[in-house]
Amino acid sequence: MHRNFRVIRQYNGNNVEIYKLTKYENRNKSLLYFMIFDTHRKSNKEDFPYLKNIEPEYLEYDNYIKVYVVSTSKLTEDINLELCGIIEEIIFHESALSSTWNYELELITKEEFERLECNKKYMLEYFDKFLENYGYEYTIKNTKEEDFNYLRQPETLRNNNN
Repeated sequence: MHRNFRVIRQYNGNNVEIYKLTKYENRNKSLLYFMIFDTHRKSNKEDFPYLKNIEPEYLEYDNYIKVYVVSTSKLTEDINLELCGIIEEIIFHESALSSTWNYELELITKEEFERLECNKKYMLEYFDKFLENYGYEYTIKNTKEEDFNYLRQPETLRNNNN
């Protein structure tokens, strides 16, 4: 599956992972970035504001995972389907039967996207803003270049001075 696309991990923390999606034949041209954030809380109706006529109990799962997608344009149906399949393959495993997820698309300028591509520190700071706005108590923006020598990168406790 996903033969046309390449998924390249950019960051691997305890509760946060960041990937970029490229066409298989050109891994130097990114289509989008996405961040998977495990909230470690139950999902609720507010997590799915676009589902208006569904009873709240059908939206309550033991764990909610939020995905932020960053692109310069709206996703085509093909890319959207591939992306959802890729995310599900990353997130779900046999014991995650009571988890749910959705994604939010953030459209940015080509200049901002190029900056994400060329500057890993900026990329971490950019995604860290989503985490901070969400109220996540840890930060990823303090990751050092040498931390990328390892399979997992550290998340540090956020304080008011960051």
